[in-house]
Amino acid sequence: MSAIPGFFAATPMTSLLLVALAVFLGAVSMGFVAVSRAHSAQREYQIKLGMLPAIDKLRAADASLDERRRDMGALEGRLSELRREQAEAERHQLDAEHWQGLAEQAERDYRNKEEIIKAVDDLRDKHEEAAKDVAARNEEIKRLIQERDEIAATVIELKAKLDNLGERQQEIDAIERRIEEKTEELAAIRSEVSELRDQREEMLQARFDVDQLNRRKADLEEALERLPEQIQELTAQRDELTRYVSELEKARDRLREIKDEVDRLVERKNGLNTDVEALNREKNRLEDEVGGVRPAGAEGAEGEFDKALEDIKRPPACLFDNHGPLLKNPIDETDETQMLQKVRDHLEDQNLKFTDRTIKRFHTCLKTSRITPITVLAGISGTGKSQLPQRYAEGMGMHFLKIAVQPRWDGPQDLLGFYNYLEKSYKATDIARALLCMDKHSSSDQGGSMSDRVLLILLDEMNLARVEYYFSEFLSRLEGRPSPEATDPALLRAAEIEIDIPSKEDRDPLTVYPGHNVLFSGTMNEDESTQSLSDKVLDRANIIRFPRPEQLESETQEDVSHYSVEHLPLKTWLSWHKTTDSLDGEKQQIIIDFVEKLNDALDSFRRPFGHRVNQAIFSYVANHPDASMDEGVRMAIADMLEMRILPKLRGVQLEGTAREGLEKIRDIVDSDLQQTDLAEAIGRDIDRALSEGELFTWSGL
Repeated sequence: MSAIPGFFAATPMTSLLLVALAVFLGAVSMGFVAVSRAHSAQREYQIKLGMLPAIDKLRAADASLDERRRDMGALEGRLSELRREQAEAERHQLDAEHWQGLAEQAERDYRNKEEIIKAVDDLRDKHEEAAKDVAARNEEIKRLIQERDEIAATVIELKAKLDNLGERQQEIDAIERRIEEKTEELAAIRSEVSELRDQREEMLQARFDVDQLNRRKADLEEALERLPEQIQELTAQRDELTRYVSELEKARDRLREIKDEVDRLVERKNGLNTDVEALNREKNRLEDEVGGVRPAGAEGAEGEFDKALEDIKRPPACLFDNHGPLLKNPIDETDETQMLQKVRDHLEDQNLKFTDRTIKRFHTCLKTSRITPITVLAGISGTGKSQLPQRYAEGMGMHFLKIAVQPRWDGPQDLLGFYNYLEKSYKATDIARALLCMDKHSSSDQGGSMSDRVLLILLDEMNLARVEYYFSEFLSRLEGRPSPEATDPALLRAAEIEIDIPSKEDRDPLTVYPGHNVLFSGTMNEDESTQSLSDKVLDRANIIRFPRPEQLESETQEDVSHYSVEHLPLKTWLSWHKTTDSLDGEKQQIIIDFVEKLNDALDSFRRPFGHRVNQAIFSYVANHPDASMDEGVRMAIADMLEMRILPKLRGVQLEGTAREGLEKIRDIVDSDLQQTDLAEAIGRDIDRALSEGELFTWSGL
């Protein structure tokens, strides 16, 4: 209603109508009042006149009232119409205000968008230019269409001419064929003439050289007669050179043996000089004593035997300290996977970086020590070969003994010790003391005190001396060990090592039994100062090669003596060992197929393997942590090929079947095992041997 005053001001006619309506309504109201008063007056008049009949006046009044009612109805209709007109007028007023606001907003937008208008103008100009360009293009199209029609007409005309030319071309082709035939006949005639000319010249030349040819024939016949004699002389010279080379090789080997023997004799001489000095001191002491010499045997053989055992019974530092046994409490964890993770964490804490495959290799090799007694870590110096066994033992809860091999070692006494007949005592080594403590079958009162634990022994730089000299007996004894559950003395006796201590004839000698709770590993540097491993050692060892580090580390590892105070029980260690039966038939077939193909390839150049290697492959695969997967089985087989087979192929001359056999092995590794890196490494060593003219040597991944 706020818009009504403005509407009245804009439409005076409507205002007058509303005023008239208001006056009319006032009149109607006054009429009603007058009628009411008339009725009251009439009643009063009738009462006053004594109720006189007034029917005519009442009828007249009713008629007048009906007329007024009709007028009132018309006025109400007019009022409703006026109200509708008013509402319509208000709606129009609101629409007008709305559109007026939009117009004002549009005007403001128009003023604020001059740039848009300018852009529109620019677009319009461009549109006009484009329209002009389109028109020009249309003209161009019309022209091109016209040219197309002209060209089409020309093509039709040329096609007709071409049809005519086709007939002419056939005639030309026939003529050309005839020309070619005649040309070939001419060439044949010329060739025949040339041959006749050459024959004529040869005949003329031969006529002049008959004497010279006869002389050449005589010389050749004479040389042919002398040829068998020359061949015989050269054959004799070759045989002589072959014998000379063979003698040189034998002399070189003999010289090396003599040199080694001289070194051993020098060492033995030094030792004997020391013994002589000790004997002289003892002689002087005895001469100075008066009546102090007792007859031989007065002390008794039994007492001498007990005295001889004093040194070997001393607690080894790898098992005991001043407060008793090391690693006092057993480890509760029995899950192999969790213990391997513990080893990885410990290596990482020591800032030692070994691949997960290397850790699993070393772990599996130790588990298969029943068949493969020793695990050798080979490579250049400074690659962590000595650190891996030590830190593995710490993380796994094993006792650890590191033995530094000396170049003069030439027998098992260098490992176990020796009996000093002058002092009548046995000079034991730590390994002898440790073996006695680990031997639960020993008759000594000190034997077996630590037999429920696991000991890892490391022969550091084991090839400084010849391994087969000082470790050969150990290998034989370790290979002859029965199962861990065996108790039969006859079976155990095959693996016992006798300690060289004199005793009574009726008393059994002291022996130690290297049981399955003792694990052996070794490190091997490959340089000119070291010895190569013999076939006997290679046949009973797993060799893990350490490559040159791809990135050299600047930080050193932390030195921690022991990772924990807990030890791995032997029972837990043995529970991780698995037999071949743990592999399902499909995985066993993978191994069988590979072994057959591999042995066929090796047999082609006379390097096949026997039952021991075959059993080692099956045992290694069964005990590998990833043996539950086909990929893990193939990886484990590849490990065995790298650790057991390829090191034994050193010295193979790559010619004929040997090269074909090695290339076949490379292809088997690539296709059957899907080990691309190993196949590439084998191919690399084959190419190196061929290019350098040397023998095949496996250098590792």
